[in-house]
Amino acid sequence: MLSKLEDELKRFHTPNSDKTKKLFADYLAIDIHKSWFWNKFELPKVKEKLDELVLKRGEAAHRAKVEELGLNKPDLIKIDELRKSIVFLKNLVEVTDATLEKTA
Repeated sequence: MLSKLEDELKRFHTPNSDKTKKLFADYLAIDIHKSWFWNKFELPKVKEKLDELVLKRGEAAHRAKVEELGLNKPDLIKIDELRKSIVFLKNLVEVTDATLEKTA
């Protein structure tokens, strides 16, 4: 099972909300989405924001090749949005970790 998990994690390039939920369900029998809420964030908003960030990460990764050719495009994200995204991801990790600690 550990070997299968390691293989899956190698292919876990777009960790959107649904793929993340499936990974936790398959290997830990946890519905991780149940823990994804804090302050003003409820599950639908958390999923939407995470999926949006994963898409932007993908855009940025594929854009790098275009920019190597000298084709510049506007920035994908402004510094204020980047800071908010970092706070969001830190909060998501904290509530996820707290759930894992409860189940350990």
